[in-house]
Amino acid sequence: MLFESKASKSKFLKLTGLLILSFALLFFVSCQENLKKGTADIKLEQISDALMPKPSQWLGHFGSNRNGMSAETNLNLDWFNSEPKRLWKIEIGTGVSGVSGYDDLLFSMGNMNDSDIVYSIDAKDGSILWKYSYRCPLDKRMFEGGPAVTPLIDIKRNQIYTLSHEGNLNCIDVKTGNLKWETSYKSDVFKGRRPTWGFACSPLLYNEELIVSPGGSQSAIAGLNPIDGSLKWSHGNSTVGYSSPITFTLSGSDYIAQLNSDSLALYDVEQNKIISTIDWRTKYGVNASIPLYSDGHILVASGYGKGGALFKIDDQNLNLVYESKELNCQFQSPILVGGFVYAIVGDNDTKAKLECMNLIDGKIIAAAQEERFTRKKHDSSYPYHAIEFVLSFAKIRASWAQVGGPPPFSYLTTSGYGITSVGDGWGDSLSFPIQGVTGFEIDSILGNSELKSELTEEIEFGIDLRFLNNRIGLDVAYYERKMTDAILNASLPASTGYNNVWLNSGRMTGKGIEATLNLGIAQSENFTWNSQINFTSSENIVEELAPGLDKLFLAGFSSAGSYLIAGNQYGAVVGGTYLRTGSGGPNDDGLNIPEGDVVINDNPSSNEYGFQAVDPVQRAIGNPNPDLF
Repeated sequence: MLFESKASKSKFLKLTGLLILSFALLFFVSCQENLKKGTADIKLEQISDALMPKPSQWLGHFGSNRNGMSAETNLNLDWFNSEPKRLWKIEIGTGVSGVSGYDDLLFSMGNMNDSDIVYSIDAKDGSILWKYSYRCPLDKRMFEGGPAVTPLIDIKRNQIYTLSHEGNLNCIDVKTGNLKWETSYKSDVFKGRRPTWGFACSPLLYNEELIVSPGGSQSAIAGLNPIDGSLKWSHGNSTVGYSSPITFTLSGSDYIAQLNSDSLALYDVEQNKIISTIDWRTKYGVNASIPLYSDGHILVASGYGKGGALFKIDDQNLNLVYESKELNCQFQSPILVGGFVYAIVGDNDTKAKLECMNLIDGKIIAAAQEERFTRKKHDSSYPYHAIEFVLSFAKIRASWAQVGGPPPFSYLTTSGYGITSVGDGWGDSLSFPIQGVTGFEIDSILGNSELKSELTEEIEFGIDLRFLNNRIGLDVAYYERKMTDAILNASLPASTGYNNVWLNSGRMTGKGIEATLNLGIAQSENFTWNSQINFTSSENIVEELAPGLDKLFLAGFSSAGSYLIAGNQYGAVVGGTYLRTGSGGPNDDGLNIPEGDVVINDNPSSNEYGFQAVDPVQRAIGNPNPDLF
């Protein structure tokens, strides 16, 4: 994590505290002039001075009053033409802890060598005033891990409060960096349950109490004595989410609102109890953005397709005003300015955009798609960063080939003779040679000296794609193939003295699609899970055979076998079926199986009497090349 500051007093705090607000106001200033105020109960007055922190103060997460507001003025908002210059930077380790500070002091946290380190930093030059560390190993299951909570400054007592992802709450002296007290959310006092990605709810000071979110069986929310960390009260039985609590006053009463992993809870300080709870669940139990309060209303926003909702507090009950799928804030917390909500919405940064919404009715006033997958605005390489992030590799290929088959066997190009045998067809036969005399007869197949090799011509188009750093791969290929001059055995009239002759006569065409999907489902140091899905669809049609040849036997039996049949797929399955009363055309499945009732042999003298009668006509009864996964 890097820190950047100006030499003048608290300039860094100015930039940090108003980063989101300044960008939102800059982009939407033109929209504000034409906005119409609604008629609902919500008042659209500007933020009062009482809600604004003092200049040069940013005491904790999301500002001193946890509303994303700063009182700083005269900031340079024209970053497109004059970006702020970096005056110093320091490395503080792994984590997502924010920065808090007042006057010339800054505080933040990071993790180095499996230890959390709390830093006190001079804002003028980036020098480290003191460090406090404790053992807290990183967890690979939590991505980079490290602390996720911003230190909370207690000016009155000159101390800060920090929290590790394992729930270690520390109170540290601001001036010396010495530990004043510590406690653990996992202790028997709280019995807290660590959420999947670690504790990330920032504590809050309110009415001389330290408000924390242990997430235990009786301590979804709790109040501690800031002097010694002792428990004063606790309520709720919800697993804590990643959102931090807020406080507000309504009709003279003080309240605390907290968005847990599964619900929105409203706590009455005076009554010391939770007075209302609304079910609010998302995928993975992730509720990260901070609720917004305005004039008796609470706005919540969540990611993972959940969206947002506005609730009105009536008689200490939370009643739904409206829901909005547009307010899809996965991590970023929205801010409220003059009755209008500004938020960065979108899950996993895939379609993130800056959005302005009317708090009264939830209508979107304006929105801007952000240049994603690059940290630098107006990058000359955009949108290639986005393409490279999503699409790791892409290749388009095309090929054409014409290939001849092997030369015909010599036995096919010349006629020959074979050893003969003589018999009457009933009894014993006489085979040569006999008594030294050899007998030959001419071969029944006429050789063809003009035979040439079969010729295959093929064209293929393909595309190879890899996505998300090769976690997903897709290979698709389409081909068309034509084979000519196929060597076939054609019939001859008996008057020629031969039964058959070898000819270059057959012609066959084919086409198909082949696709492979590769999925890297899980990839870790000790475990890898890859899956592959294959799809193929092919069609090979026999366009023509030799003259006088209607079908050519390939393999099988007389009752059922594989044949070459003109107009049918290569290797068509031909066989007999039971005789039926219907026609013999193709049915709804594309098979040449007759429809109707099965015919029973009713001839008493037949050996097949009482059995299904067999159709004497053999037909193609199936597709030899079905689509396969």
